[in-house]
Parts: sequence; C-alpha cells; structure tokens
Amino acid sequence: MIIVKIHSGLGNQLFQYAFAKNLSIILKRPLKLDVSQIKKQEQLSAKSMYRLDKFKITADLIKEEELLDIMPQTSSNSLNKLLGKILKKKKDLFQNNKTLKITEANFNEFKKNLDAYDYIYIDDYWGDQKYFEINYNLFKNDLSLSETLDQVNSILKLEIESSSSVAIHVRRGDYLLQQNTFSILNKDYYEKAIMQIKATVKNPSFYVFSDDVIAAKNLLSPLLNNDQTKYLNHNNSTKDYFDLELMRSCKNLIMANSTFSWWAAWLMAEPKQIVIPNQWFNNPTMQQEYAQYKAPLGWIRL
Repeated sequence: MIIVKIHSGLGNQLFQYAFAKNLSIILKRPLKLDVSQIKKQEQLSAKSMYRLDKFKITADLIKEEELLDIMPQTSSNSLNKLLGKILKKKKDLFQNNKTLKITEANFNEFKKNLDAYDYIYIDDYWGDQKYFEINYNLFKNDLSLSETLDQVNSILKLEIESSSSVAIHVRRGDYLLQQNTFSILNKDYYEKAIMQIKATVKNPSFYVFSDDVIAAKNLLSPLLNNDQTKYLNHNNSTKDYFDLELMRSCKNLIMANSTFSWWAAWLMAEPKQIVIPNQWFNNPTMQQEYAQYKAPLGWIRL
C-alpha cells in the first residue's frame, strides 16, 4: 500500500497526490490519503483547507487505527504515541520489510528497493513534474474539478474561454510573513511578463487573481492602464478551487511564485504563453535549488 500525507495549500496537495498516484501506478499498489496533518491545520486556522475532495480523486482516506498498525508513532492519541515509541524501540518500522517512510531527501536512496516494503509512507512536498509526469495521462482526469461551478463562475469561465484571456496571479498573504523564505514578486517582473504577452497576443483581456486584490491593483494598475482588466475576488479562500478552474481556463498565464498558479499552468488545455518567475525564493539555498529546476517545455522564465 502507498500512503501519502496531505498538508498545506491546494497546490501542494495536488503535488503530493500526483507523486503518490504515480508511484502507486508504478508499483501497482493501492493508494490511501493521510489527512490527519491537514485536519490539525484546519483546527489551528479555523477554516477549511483540505481540497482534494473537490476533485475527481478516488483514493480512500486511511483510518487512524489502520495508520497506527502501520506506523504507531503517528497516532494523535497520547497513550498510543507512547506505545508506538516503546514498540519502535523494539523494532524500527522504517528499517524492516514492513514500512518505509520516504521524503524528497531520501527518495533517490530508496527508489530502487521500494518493492521490498509492504507499506510506503510518503511525506514532503514533491513540487516538480518529474515526480509524476511519466504516468500523468493515466490519472489526469483525477485532477478535474468534481464540484459544479456556480452561476457567477460559469459565466466568467465562458467569457474567459471566448476571449484572448490572460490570467495574472499575484501572491502575497502568508508570504508577507515569510519573506526570509519567499520572494514578493515586484513590478519589474510583472511589467516584463505583461510586455511578453502583449508582444504576441492581440487584444488581450487580463484576469487578475490574488489573495490581496487591493495590493494587486496598486501593483498592476499602472501596467494595465488602458487594457481590459478584471480583478477577481468573489471566490474567497474556501473556494480557491474555483479560482484554479478559472485560471486554467485562460489561454495565457503570468504565474506567481506559487504552486497554486503552477498547477493552473500545468492544467491548462492548450496554453499559448506561460510566464514563470526566475526568482521564487529569498532563501539563498532554496533559490539555488530552484535555479536548477527544469520548467515544462515552452514556459518562459523571466
């Protein structure tokens, strides 16, 4: 069996699922989702965060008692945690033929011997198409939205599909509190990206998606002064999957340094132009790793 820990935002959840699904196809194993971590995130944030139930994903959620049997130390019950520690001292579950926990850091070490384990528990982010693209066509329908768009979003989608639409994603929100890690993309990036789009797209219509629409307007209004532009904020954070559907319906996309807009780009049916930022992180080590990332063919890095 393959078990994957689902956590963080929608974009990260899609990466985690895609890698796990790809691995389950390769190893011909059933896949289950561990949502215990994201349920804790929901309690802390007092808002809905789990999003994979909005897509045509068929994998079952793993039950706590089943997870305890496989990995005792993951239980949320303190008594079971203690029991798990005692059992783990006697027999390390990650070093025998029962359960292996993999992360991006140790994946290359273990990937040739995965068949030796009964259970593979997947943790981490897996933010690269190299982890799933080989079998993507076998499960791409899983990443189609299962929830029907409401009237407002349905009308917008038709409008987007019938125009020379350009989605622009401006990510701020929690990044403002994590500027040691993530870059806040500036006017220079968006100006270059808009010029890139305008050089080849006739009569573009711009649709701006942001978790901070006021900041997005202040940033982009001088650059889109005479252009047809809509700033969209009718879908709140609990319906971000509707925004993802609208973004992927556009014909062109100017990405933010965000896995959310990465997936909008990846899921686009026939994109004309996709612009991805050169600068993703402020953290030097993470940015150096990102500089080695090979974006999908045709994406323009600026």
